Amino acid sequence: MTSLRRRRADGLITWAAGTDAGGLQLVAVCESKAHADRYAAEQLFPAFQEFGLAPDVMEMTEYDADDFYPRS
Repeated sequence: MTSLRRRRADGLITWAAGTDAGGLQLVAVCESKAHADRYAAEQLFPAFQEFGLAPDVMEMTEYDADDFYPRS
């Protein structure tokens, strides 16, 4: 079975997960969009697929941290 804890993804700073009325919610903070895309493709999606969740039924929202914390 795939485990998200098997190895820390390159560029993954932190993550948190929990559930609410809408289902599973996961927040991953990565160093870059490229790191986030690689984490999703190599670890996150394969782990979810083992539990019957296909990427096409998952809703993803991306935010750029620079939009929230501009550097001066």
